[in-house]
Amino acid sequence: MKINGHEITEFSDVSREVLMAADHQLVVDVSRDGKTLTFATEATELEDNSLNAQNSKRYMLGVKSVSSVEMSYEDLSLGQAFVEAIREVWNVTNTTLRGVGQMLTGKRSGEDVGGIIRIAEMSGDISKNEGFLDFVTFLALLSINLGLINLFPIPVLDGGHVVIFLLEIITGREIKEKVKEYLFKAGLALLIALMIYATKNDIVHLIDRLFHS
Repeated sequence: MKINGHEITEFSDVSREVLMAADHQLVVDVSRDGKTLTFATEATELEDNSLNAQNSKRYMLGVKSVSSVEMSYEDLSLGQAFVEAIREVWNVTNTTLRGVGQMLTGKRSGEDVGGIIRIAEMSGDISKNEGFLDFVTFLALLSINLGLINLFPIPVLDGGHVVIFLLEIITGREIKEKVKEYLFKAGLALLIALMIYATKNDIVHLIDRLFHS
């Protein structure tokens, strides 16, 4: 019914909440014989045999759906499709922000931060092992994440410009060009540092995959 207080409506929600669990600690609410029971447990590092994982290990709850996964298609009107798209964008955005928040508070390791190499690796795996629809879905998820990152309040990014404009509107004064210059330099330095860190993670992950998979 719930994992760590977040409602489970479909089986894919289980994977998401286990992935987002800080320190792999899980509080699971289940419905059994008409009663709601609560269990405290910990995700276990298990073999992931999915196509994209290529027999790598990741933390899992260790449960499977009661039946094999079957794809179902439903005809939606333009309005219904738009609503569903908005709902999916919100789910992806919410999950991403929760992950970033956990990293900032130290509840999650920064090893999940990836860059260009990781993107190329994932796109290659999906294009080889999955169908065209999965590849398009991956591109959509990537676009959502990049758009969200661009809205972060970091100078140089669009989100930073929005914050500066709002400050100028609220104060009724234009921020001095020298101050803006320092802010943009600081933002650029932060982005470069993040790129270096992400690339380091990508290289470590790639080496581990090549020599330990």
